[in-house]
Amino acid sequence: MAAYFQLISKVTGEPTAFQVIDEELCKEFDEPCHETKYLWDWYLAIGMRVTLGKTLVDIATELHNIAEECDDYFSLQLCKVALYLDKHYDTNNWAGR
Repeated sequence: MAAYFQLISKVTGEPTAFQVIDEELCKEFDEPCHETKYLWDWYLAIGMRVTLGKTLVDIATELHNIAEECDDYFSLQLCKVALYLDKHYDTNNWAGR
């Protein structure tokens, strides 16, 4: 069974395209956008956890703990991404065929 998720803008109440969110993140963290990859692979790292039903705050906490335990730069950056997303988006996840 496949798992899906959306990020819903807290301003508009509408789903936002992941590419648009990635552009926001690149701007927020002063990083260049890539044509085919999301910043720090946030879509995979955070999206997978959202599809499992975790909240963005729980995800940020998990990533922060990993960053501290492993002295991992990317987990720390992803923690910041999760907190940014929590501030600006609500999550919606579901399973389908």
